[in-house]
Amino acid sequence: SQKGKIHTIEHNKNIGIASKQLWKNQEYREKQVKELKQRWQNPEYREKTLRAQRQSIHQKPNKKELFLDSLIQSNFPNVWKLNVNGNTILNGRIPDWINCNGQKKCINHNGIYWHLYKKQNPNLTKQMVEEAESKPYEELGFKLHIIWEDELADKEKIVEKIREFEVSKL
Repeated sequence: SQKGKIHTIEHNKNIGIASKQLWKNQEYREKQVKELKQRWQNPEYREKTLRAQRQSIHQKPNKKELFLDSLIQSNFPNVWKLNVNGNTILNGRIPDWINCNGQKKCINHNGIYWHLYKKQNPNLTKQMVEEAESKPYEELGFKLHIIWEDELADKEKIVEKIREFEVSKL
């Protein structure tokens, strides 16, 4: 068994070279991609893989998420749980906050750059992004509320929107 075996640097280089050569084979590549796509259809495999990826990068909340979490926890104690580390995965998505009082509701914080400009589509609107990001949650009966980066300046408005979201029906 090779598991746990420590290889020399030269041996690791040879493995890398052999892998690159193998990957140049079109038939091999297509077979690998097909097998991976089949495995990815299994929700347990997908969730296990996503969780392992998130844990390996030691995801921590950024400053804006920490600010929002402070605002959420001070106004809605014991209602929303920060989930940026990926403990809860819903339909392949990791919500930033999840309701911990039995309601099937989530909150995400979206930065303007990553969720609008990075997509390089000049016709893309916040509403279009919100609709697309909500679909995977809706398939599981969850409702998603998105707080955009440019809304962070108005704390009262954020609290009011979350309050409205909290009392809204699914």
